[in-house]
Amino acid sequence: MQSVKPSNKSFLWVISPYREKFNSGAVRAWLQEHAKSYHAKYVCLKDGHCAFSIYEGIDFGRTLTVVRSSKNYLYIESRQEGYVFVHVKNGNLIEDRIIQEQQGLVDSLRLLIGLNGHSSSVVYDVEHYGLEHATTILEYIEIITGEEGSCSELSSSLFDSLDISSLSPNEVYEFVDVDAAFRTLSDSKTQKLTASVVAFIALMLFLWTNGFFETKKLVERVQLIDEFSDFTTQLTSKSALSSRLVQDYSIHKLIKSELKQWALYKVTHEHESIRYSVIKITHLSTLREVYKFAQKYGMAVVTQNGAVELVAGIVHEPIFQSEEEVRRYDLDDVTVNIVDTLAGVTPFAGVEIMGKTVNRHWSSQVMGVKMKVASPHELMRVAAVVDGYPAPYPIYYSYCDGRPCSYDVSPNGEIKGEIRFTVVGISEEENS
Repeated sequence: MQSVKPSNKSFLWVISPYREKFNSGAVRAWLQEHAKSYHAKYVCLKDGHCAFSIYEGIDFGRTLTVVRSSKNYLYIESRQEGYVFVHVKNGNLIEDRIIQEQQGLVDSLRLLIGLNGHSSSVVYDVEHYGLEHATTILEYIEIITGEEGSCSELSSSLFDSLDISSLSPNEVYEFVDVDAAFRTLSDSKTQKLTASVVAFIALMLFLWTNGFFETKKLVERVQLIDEFSDFTTQLTSKSALSSRLVQDYSIHKLIKSELKQWALYKVTHEHESIRYSVIKITHLSTLREVYKFAQKYGMAVVTQNGAVELVAGIVHEPIFQSEEEVRRYDLDDVTVNIVDTLAGVTPFAGVEIMGKTVNRHWSSQVMGVKMKVASPHELMRVAAVVDGYPAPYPIYYSYCDGRPCSYDVSPNGEIKGEIRFTVVGISEEENS
């Protein structure tokens, strides 16, 4: 699975996601099981087909089946990371992937033609881009199209030029968050139960309005409200900042030890992922080793205009594992403790206190760690401070002014930048 960031669009095109047909009788259970097995965070569920992805974006292959009118269609593009190959037959997507070596693409085309020549009655239309010097591939394309098919050389990549603005929502194969998709689906058993409940309520209303029930006394109902339900939900669902920083440090070490022909120059913290921007440092550097590294450690590779990024999904480690473990700290005490402790642990990372939000029963404080001429080891020191002792501090990652926080990595490995986080707790004014 790979993704391509168009130069003129805000979303990612997703190529070769994990594709499955689903059982409409138990969609929720099926979806949960497969998303877990694929370690996927996003899903596209349409027309009896389901695709799982580690990227949030739009399915490139399925989109071509809608946008292109030809029922039998090939799209081939030469890119830095390999050859894009999309195969549609009888209106169905057969294959979509990026093939790293030219010989691999040649083998796919030969398989399509057949060992004894192109004797198939299927007529293909082919579009291609960037194949000016790939004479062998062009020869095979000519055989595939024959006299009845068509072959078009495009002036720009379809990743940039493909227009989806006129498509209806049902024709846009967009990957959405798995949890959001899970909540909107219902098993057939659940649907039957819902229908039964609705029928029962309708019957009760009918009996009530026709006097079958007599009410002799109005009973006042008292609704019990958990004043800290939002507080508890946040701390049992959000990932701990310390876990994120430990993961970040570990990937730093892996990149340095295994991608010796590449250098890390920037790290960006998204809500659900960490992006590592790398650059070639020798003439021996190849994208193949980056893809092997990513596959080995369950990461994704994103390329755009020569830039290369490794994307690692956040290992979800809740601050508190259960509601019983949740602790309500004094917010000011935690804030002061973090500032004082970090100052004593490292001189290379300072803390900045920012905006405070006061809720009805609890408050939150945004803070930032600014690193200057720091080593990756400072990530571990910061993680130890914000983790808290003996019980975890209620701290989770926050964006920097609405944007992902990031830091730069110098050629000698020093890091400079900022990571922000939110602390939640009880303030004195709320207790008074």
